[in-house]
Amino acid sequence: MGLRVQVLAAWLGLVSALGGCGGHAQLAEDPPTLERACNAWEQSACEAFQRCAPENFGNRYPDVAGCVSVRERDCIERTSAPGNTVLPAQVQACAQATKDRSCSAVVSNEFGLSEPDPACVWPGTLAEGEACIASSQCSTAACSFYGQEACGTCVTRADTDCLLSSECLVGSLCIDGQCVVSAKRDEGCDFDFMTPLRLDAVAPAEVR
Repeated sequence: MGLRVQVLAAWLGLVSALGGCGGHAQLAEDPPTLERACNAWEQSACEAFQRCAPENFGNRYPDVAGCVSVRERDCIERTSAPGNTVLPAQVQACAQATKDRSCSAVVSNEFGLSEPDPACVWPGTLAEGEACIASSQCSTAACSFYGQEACGTCVTRADTDCLLSSECLVGSLCIDGQCVVSAKRDEGCDFDFMTPLRLDAVAPAEVR
């Protein structure tokens, strides 16, 4: 009888220990959702935009909360559109990769004057020539917009004639109708990214 009690006590102790392990496992961080990932990305981007270009930020948004509200919905729409293969973890990785950018990088990205970080480039499944609202829908990872059109077109990047930088190879910008390889750090350039920009002076572009 005494042996049975000892065995039962040992078994109950093992079950209790396993339950404790299960409890610890439940404390692990939940997998990211698209909503949470987009919120983290846009929170960081809005704060950086306000810090680096407060005048231009104020022309677009009333405050950081308003900025995040608008851009989070846009992020979810773009990364959920047909052709996307984007996972929440990829959006989260993009947010992490871009959270500590310099102000020149922040401003140039906001106005479509630089290419997105490689961690934020996600090829989709739509073929060249198909309609798109985000580059992440396209197999070429490039959705090009013209003028004020609501929908763009999946294009293949090439350093030739262009209307937008999204038509050029990564690392090149569309300047005066031609794709031009952008200068590297410490090289000369013709544009000061820290100069205040007028919103109506920059052509609309698909930035992210």
